[in-house]
Amino acid sequence: DTYRLSWLVLALEQRFDPQAARGAELTWELRVGDEVLHVNVRDGAVQTLQGPAPAPEVVLEADRDVFLAWGTGQLSDEQALAAGLRVTPGPEALQQLRRLFPNRRPAEAEP
Repeated sequence: DTYRLSWLVLALEQRFDPQAARGAELTWELRVGDEVLHVNVRDGAVQTLQGPAPAPEVVLEADRDVFLAWGTGQLSDEQALAAGLRVTPGPEALQQLRRLFPNRRPAEAEP
């Protein structure tokens, strides 16, 4: 099966929490194998574009298998880092990503 980074990004967009992103202006670049995408978060909105970002705040790099397992929740952040996920400027940036793109949408959260 052929994996496309854009498929995972579609799932990520579905998890986006616009409330958590109010006032945020961030750009992430995702590098998986030979695919590069970037994700812009601007004041409660998300946009995904093909290709590299001009000046990303965060760059995530991994091979296809690690990124897919991490992006679908099969690997925790710590497990993905140990398996080769690289985060620039550092792994603490993953906390912000998780806040803006939680594993469940806010309406699905348990009371």
